[in-house]
Amino acid sequence: MKSLTSSSPSSSTGIACTCGGRCSGGRRWPRASQRRRNMSERRTRLRWQLISSLALAIGFLMAVFLVVDYRVQHKVLVRDLSERMGQELSLLQLALNAERDRDGRRTLLREYCARMVHHNKPGHLIAALDRTGTPIAATREDAASNVLNKGEVAVLVADGAGFYTAERELEGQRVLAVAIPFFAGSPAPSKAEGVLLYAEPLVDVHRLGKYLLTSRAALLACALAAIALVLGLVVNRYVLRPLYALLVHAHKVGQGDLSPIAFPDPGNEIGELQERFNQMVAKLGEHQRDLLEAQSYVAHTDAALEAYASIIKPVTDVILNAEFLMARRYGLDSEETKAIESIYSAATRIKRVINELAFEDPGE
Repeated sequence: MKSLTSSSPSSSTGIACTCGGRCSGGRRWPRASQRRRNMSERRTRLRWQLISSLALAIGFLMAVFLVVDYRVQHKVLVRDLSERMGQELSLLQLALNAERDRDGRRTLLREYCARMVHHNKPGHLIAALDRTGTPIAATREDAASNVLNKGEVAVLVADGAGFYTAERELEGQRVLAVAIPFFAGSPAPSKAEGVLLYAEPLVDVHRLGKYLLTSRAALLACALAAIALVLGLVVNRYVLRPLYALLVHAHKVGQGDLSPIAFPDPGNEIGELQERFNQMVAKLGEHQRDLLEAQSYVAHTDAALEAYASIIKPVTDVILNAEFLMARRYGLDSEETKAIESIYSAATRIKRVINELAFEDPGE
């Protein structure tokens, strides 16, 4: 419908707010400083949560790696120690096999044990056991029979080529025991004369393992700290910063600012999210403009209807009065009747013109 009069300024403002932009839909927005403070606190809290999560994950991975590495290193150190002990026993075995006299072999064993004592190796045990497990010669005869039992000695003697390695408790400390059979004279007979035993405490192995564990832990901690720093910078650059910019823009949109913003494209899903968000804001702007146009049109339509009603009512009253007088016609002469008909005809034409103007299609 075409407007017959311009609407008032208050009618054409559409959805203009009279509270200074402090409300939206009956809801009061917080002050700008409070919003910035809330967003800053939320951003700081998000960063600390990310840092703590990374620290926990890195600490767990480091602990698992160090435990596995310590066990592997311990096995390697024990294996190396057993090989070294086995080599020493093999040299002693060759010397005993070359000695034909039994008393000479016993003398050789006692001299070897005496050299071990002279070298002051506390906790080390060198012993030769006969087929029954009785010590022939030993650095500590009281402890020699506690490392291997008679059944284990019998198995080694019967096999004749075995190499026995085991961890045992000896006098309150953990020791590594290595045992091999020796024979009476050369060429060696089919049956061994006894068993050579070498036991060495594992305290040095544990000490070396702890040292390696400490050094590896320090190196790994430095490496993981560097990785965490780089990862934190990457996450802050490509995740937190774009999300924070998107959050600030969302607050502006909530306050009614539908202007688009150019986000730095991080080249990932967050960049696509920002692009979709801008598209949504653009659609909201279009809907807002359509709503303002619709409200303006409704306001102009209401004003036009009011103007139409105020104009058409007097004309309608004139027509009705003329019709009433024409229907009675009593006491009226011909000139009065003609005047009334002229008034009726003019009022009818005026009403028709008003209706045509009021209901004319604006597009025509």
